[in-house]
Amino acid sequence: MREKWVPPELLKQILQWSGVILFILIIRYLSDWLIPFFLAFVVAYILEPIVRFFQYRLHLRFRSLSVFLTLAGIAGFFIIMWILFFPIIKKEFFHTVELMKVEIQKAHLEEILPAYFQKTAESLDVYLGETNSLEVLSSYAPKLLAPIVSSLETFGEFLLALLGVLTFFLYLIFILFYFESMSSNWKKFLPPAYRYKTVRLLTDTEREMRMYFRGQTQIVLWLMLLFSLGFYIAGVPLSLLLGLFTGFLNFVPYMQWLAIVPAAFLGYLQHLETGMAIWEVTVRILLVFGIVQGIQDLVLTPLIMKKATGLKPPIILLALSVWGGLLGITGLIIALPLTSLLIHYYQIYILKIEPERRE
Repeated sequence: MREKWVPPELLKQILQWSGVILFILIIRYLSDWLIPFFLAFVVAYILEPIVRFFQYRLHLRFRSLSVFLTLAGIAGFFIIMWILFFPIIKKEFFHTVELMKVEIQKAHLEEILPAYFQKTAESLDVYLGETNSLEVLSSYAPKLLAPIVSSLETFGEFLLALLGVLTFFLYLIFILFYFESMSSNWKKFLPPAYRYKTVRLLTDTEREMRMYFRGQTQIVLWLMLLFSLGFYIAGVPLSLLLGLFTGFLNFVPYMQWLAIVPAAFLGYLQHLETGMAIWEVTVRILLVFGIVQGIQDLVLTPLIMKKATGLKPPIILLALSVWGGLLGITGLIIALPLTSLLIHYYQIYILKIEPERRE
């Protein structure tokens, strides 16, 4: 009787790593289409404890009712925030627009338009005076129609964006409906030979994701509050809106520094309105970013995240670069928990040490 052929260990590892690489390539290729599903899954994962609260603590019989109450509660929260803060944002926004109009009217045209643009306009006036109007219309017809074509393209992009938002909410609703059954039954679909390792891998991944996203959500909420308060004290126009935007960017660590661009623009408007020296405005804005960053690194992250990742800033930036290059936006969002998990397994299987358990 012939013995069953068993592939050598090296061949097994080659096949396993080939499968991992193929999986990453497929995810990267489909990343634009998977973003709505991935974001919906993350949001559903964050909302699942609230659904469980309604379902088990309040003893609601139907999970669908718990999901409805959860989504209604979240929607009600945002509506209340809108009612409370929209008048403030609206007032600041229109004040900023009026300020911009006044400054544009004060400025001379030659200070705004480059000299070559003025020469082009003068040449066009001469050309129009010497040329038949029908010829001018026919030659400039494509340019006149360009805004219409651009508007149609913009409308098409708007429809695609709207479709993406609707897809996100459909994913969110259905994932919340079936989250509990999926989380308890997915193990049955794994082959018995790979079930233990796969379950351990996915369980560890789920633990890392849970610790990271719930902790990072708390940090983002605190940063929204701190940035809004800081910009308000500094006197920056649209301080509330800028603070919320800057704090939200921190879902990807250190990305809040991208908000320095709109902050600089609003700081320049503050300089025009108040006459404050531009260096003083700049120092105030940088102080807000620096103080909030210090509070985040020294207080919020140690207290909230504790040992969720344990990664140093250089490793964080490297992880963001690598995973962002591999998986795009999705990679930026999940870079830190996956990197932490890889380091955890490296310590166990390569260094043969049992790292301290992170809960």
